[in-house]
Formats: sequence, C-alpha cells, structure tokens
Amino acid sequence: MQIEWLWILLCLTALLAGFTDAVVGGGGLIQLPVLFLVFPAWLPVNIIATGRLAGACGTFVAAFQYVKKVQVKWPWLLATMVAAMLMALVGAFAMKQTPPQTFKPLVFIVLVVMALYTFAKKQWGFAHHPSTVSKPVLWAGLIGMIIGFYNGYMGPGTGSLLVFAYISILKHDFLHASASAKVINFFTDLSTIIYFIFIDAIAYKIAIPMAICNVAGGYLGSHLAIAKGSAFVRVFFMILMIVLILRFGYEIFIVR
Repeated sequence: MQIEWLWILLCLTALLAGFTDAVVGGGGLIQLPVLFLVFPAWLPVNIIATGRLAGACGTFVAAFQYVKKVQVKWPWLLATMVAAMLMALVGAFAMKQTPPQTFKPLVFIVLVVMALYTFAKKQWGFAHHPSTVSKPVLWAGLIGMIIGFYNGYMGPGTGSLLVFAYISILKHDFLHASASAKVINFFTDLSTIIYFIFIDAIAYKIAIPMAICNVAGGYLGSHLAIAKGSAFVRVFFMILMIVLILRFGYEIFIVR
C-alpha cells in the first residue's frame, strides 16, 4: 500500500508540474522537492537527471502545442538558446568556485522587483508588438547569456525569468513569451539529458511513468493557456513569483 501511494504521489506531482510548467514555467519547483523527499538516499545527480527527463517530455509536448498555435520568432529563439547553452556551462563552473548562497540575496531582490512590477502594471504583458524592437537578435542573445548563466549556477525559476525578459525586452505578451520560453527550455534541457544518459544517471523505471503524467499535464496546460490567453498566464506568473520569493526568502532568512 505504501508503494502504491508513493507512485500516486509521484504521478500526481508530475501531472501538476507539467501543467504549471506549460503555462508559465517552474515545474521543477514542484517535481524536484517531491523526488528528494521520496528518495532521500539517492544522489542529487540521479534525482535531477530523473526529474529532468520527465519534465523535458512534458516541455516538448507543451512547446509543440504552442508552436502549432502561436507564432514564435525562430531567429530570436536560436540566439537565446545558443547563448543560454554556452553560458550554462560557465554558470556551472562558477557554482563550483563560489557557493550559490552568495548569489541568492540578489536573486531574491530581482524576484521581488519582478513581482511588484507585474502587480503594479496591470496591462503589462498583454500587448504583443515585437516588431518595435531594435536589434532583437542581439537582445535575444544577451537574454540567453544572462539567464543561461543563472540556469547553470542556480536554476529555479529559469522559465519565469525567460518569460519576464521576453515581455520586458522583446515586447512579447504573456502567451507568446511563454511559448518562446517552452521552446528554449526544451532544447537547453535536451543538452543536459544527453549528458545524463551518457553517465547513466537516469532511473528510467521512475522517469518514464512520471514523463507520461508530465506529458498529460503539459498538454492540458498549454491548451488551457492558448485558450484563455495572456490574462490566464499572468495569474500563474504572479503565483509562481510568490512561490519563488517565499522559497528564496526561507533559504536566506530562516535556514541560513
């Protein structure tokens, strides 16, 4: 019975993570803590690798659904992806030299500013006019460099940071920004999954059932976001910002 409940917990977690990630990102914030809780004896690399494979399957389905319905700027996405993948390696190297705790207060401040700005600007993220951006590929590459470094150095909330950057700098609305973030997330995750497969770090017996549930969540989340539009995505974005702020605040001010 206990084993059955663990499977139910893992599958429901993957479903919710896939749904949330498809709408605005942050699925890893739901999925990884549960995996750490259920498998405390596992090495972190095995937990991250197993969760990454499950999450990437849902991200692929969500990205595919978005691309069918929402027009994305492929040259911009390519610039962001290449820069992000390269800088993620730099971020991972930097993490070994300096503990993430030194970077967390800055991330906490950035998240608070993002949440307050989004809350104050009620119509922010509803207009979609990327054609007004000057040198968009350059800006897209810069976004990839900064967020890619963060992804390699720390990671939590990378998709949400991408959404915020694409709205603020590249003048997307929430729906188009979320679609772009999903495509970028999938390809950046794919590079790490190849590495995890090579070092045999994935527990496939756990990852495959979770992947199926994550796919279902990604399908539902992307369809609902496309149907409801930017207003729906904005609400999820605000909720995720609050969760991230609480998480980093707890780690900075309580745990220490």
